[in-house]
Amino acid sequence: MKSAGFAYNRVENRLSYAMIAAQTRELLGIEVSKAHIRVRIDELGDYYEKGIQKGIMSELFHSPFIGVDDTSIKAVDGRGYIWVITNGTYFAFTATHSREAKQVLDTLNGYGGTLLSDFFPGFDSAPFHQQKCWSHLIKDINNGIWRSPFDKSIEDLGSEVSTLMAPIIADARRFGLSKYHFNKHRKSIEGFYQRLERIDNSASSETKKLISRIMRYKESLFRFLELDGIPWHNNASELGLRHIAIQRKISNTLFQVDSIHYYLALLGIFQTCRANNCSFLDFLVSGQRDVVAYIKSQKRGRAKK
Repeated sequence: MKSAGFAYNRVENRLSYAMIAAQTRELLGIEVSKAHIRVRIDELGDYYEKGIQKGIMSELFHSPFIGVDDTSIKAVDGRGYIWVITNGTYFAFTATHSREAKQVLDTLNGYGGTLLSDFFPGFDSAPFHQQKCWSHLIKDINNGIWRSPFDKSIEDLGSEVSTLMAPIIADARRFGLSKYHFNKHRKSIEGFYQRLERIDNSASSETKKLISRIMRYKESLFRFLELDGIPWHNNASELGLRHIAIQRKISNTLFQVDSIHYYLALLGIFQTCRANNCSFLDFLVSGQRDVVAYIKSQKRGRAKK
């Protein structure tokens, strides 16, 4: 029970070890050291890790798409990276010493769906159908407009992208991610690429780079038009990493890449519980080890009421 409280405060409430120790002293009158709290949380993460990874990854492998993204962390021996693997409903995390994608891709070996990602070159040779994230591309165009407000070529590029994607996104919101309703946009896509070639002739260097990206990834930018249920963005992955970004600001401490997997196992449980409208703390104190089975049982219970 005590370990569950420590993990709940560390992962969901993002409290530092010092704050958890102070809270335990004030509320329970129990003196515990930061080292003791860390050990107990690591033990709990170790208890769940194998089963959690197996259960969650099994669900992800049955999903038509998987999103992947990463963020950097300060590590004891330099820099490390935390990766999220998710379909928006189930979340798994892993850590690496470098930003090479091989370890993450090895984890996904045998997956037969579509990989959602940003434009990180490490995924270019991945043996999956791929959908590149339009949110990342639009963000990069907007940043370019912000940096160069008098650059007409990048303004024209932004206008063309907006004209193309606005009705597609409207249809996605109205009809869902259905290729049947996306078919009517194929002609406008071909016209879009023809107009890009005209912009490219007199574009600035920054605009040319963005156009080159759009040209290079034409197939994977529009994979969602060909398959039902594939998002045009990778927002779920970014949402999964936001917790790490906030924790990084709060803690401002060095992580140990080789041992952070205990914390990441618990973070995967928390994000998965939240995405499925289940209580992370209730799961921790339930005595169950399989979060996927727990979530499904909770959903069945709610359905009966």
